[in-house]
Amino acid sequence: MIDRNWISGHHSLISYTTPETGVVTSLQFDHHHIVVGCDNSRIQIFETTSGRLLRTLQGHLGGVWALEFVKGVGPTGEKMLVSGGCDRELRVWDMNTGKCRLVMPGHTGTIRCLKLHQLPIAGSTGSSTATNSSGDSSNGGYGSDYDLDRRYQDQQECYYGHTDDDGALPRIKRRMQQPLHHQHRNQQQYSSQRPYLAITGSRDATLRVWDPQTGENKFVLQGHRDSVRCIEAHGDRLVSGSYDCTARVWSLVTGECLLILQGHFQQIYSIAFNGEYIITGSLDSTCRLWSPVTGACLATLQGHTQLVGQLQLSGDSLMTGGGDGFMYLWNLRTFECQYRVQAHDQSVTSLCFDPKRIVTGGNDGAVKLWDRQTGKFIRLLTKTDAAIWRVAICEERVVICMQKDGRTAMEVMCFDSEVPILPPPPPPASGSGSGSDPGSRPVSQFGGN
Repeated sequence: MIDRNWISGHHSLISYTTPETGVVTSLQFDHHHIVVGCDNSRIQIFETTSGRLLRTLQGHLGGVWALEFVKGVGPTGEKMLVSGGCDRELRVWDMNTGKCRLVMPGHTGTIRCLKLHQLPIAGSTGSSTATNSSGDSSNGGYGSDYDLDRRYQDQQECYYGHTDDDGALPRIKRRMQQPLHHQHRNQQQYSSQRPYLAITGSRDATLRVWDPQTGENKFVLQGHRDSVRCIEAHGDRLVSGSYDCTARVWSLVTGECLLILQGHFQQIYSIAFNGEYIITGSLDSTCRLWSPVTGACLATLQGHTQLVGQLQLSGDSLMTGGGDGFMYLWNLRTFECQYRVQAHDQSVTSLCFDPKRIVTGGNDGAVKLWDRQTGKFIRLLTKTDAAIWRVAICEERVVICMQKDGRTAMEVMCFDSEVPILPPPPPPASGSGSGSDPGSRPVSQFGGN
């Protein structure tokens, strides 16, 4: 029934708009909560099923560039959210109360990316999951990521008084005789009792590893020579991509830099890592596949003609989206392109896929649904007069953040036939349901259409 509703368009819809024009930089959701971060310093938490605004988190003094929360915890269970941005501070929040539990200074530049990560239980086995830090849930989204970074390069200068530092046919440059086999896939098991690490990457060219329970800064990872744009973690390894055109592999146990991945000749904007492959996407229009063991470049995927800002990795399938409006599906067993589709007239700003479907958002204002196996267009999900900033999906829902009629808007579509079609709830009373730091400024909230 859910699959049929995706295709036919039968769904419930909840829409919200706000009078402001803040850019949505971060979007995360699970079955209980939707969390939205904006460049106007606000973080808003919604109930997933009803779309009701639960609270607004106040405390950041500049744009929120990255956030992540512990998913899968029930609505009444303890739930941790971490966020970072232009004020250079990492904040830890209690999502149930809206209170800021910890403020962790240390970076000297904007926090551009972050991850919550559990170290594996030694000697355990499990199943690996898809990984992505390109922007499906956290970063970028205004036009291309390149446009967004250029737009906000001056934000720190204003705030602190200074700054930090027709598509071609797909081709693959092979760096090995045979494809990488899968018998050594690094599979780990994670425990809900295992403590989390919070990992941040900054425009100050460093990464920091924190204990979000105590606020302890466990490691400062130094080596990059320019802004750290993207990070991904798997097991006890961390991979970072930088504007210095390199990626680095770090140990989360010792803080040591284990490998330097060199080959791109322009900035790295996106990265994915599943324990067997590291994939980097760059402004040089290529993707590179690397061995996390030796650091060797296994293949260079060519075809895009502009920035590769969107990566989605699941098993042996890699989906890429570019500033040229194209999306590609690559088979990582053979390093071959399965199909290439011109998805949008302008940049692909969001890219999500599961075994059955692909959802893309573009700078042309469209959100589109595609068949995962064939790459064929199914239908238009929504259309606006301006940019699509963030899109995220699960089996029965899609959440879309965009600019609409000059304002920030969010749409939640539910394709579960058992869910009744609900009217948008009224906006909460001024100041209700919000948690804030002492002295923080009041902010307006999303209201129903």
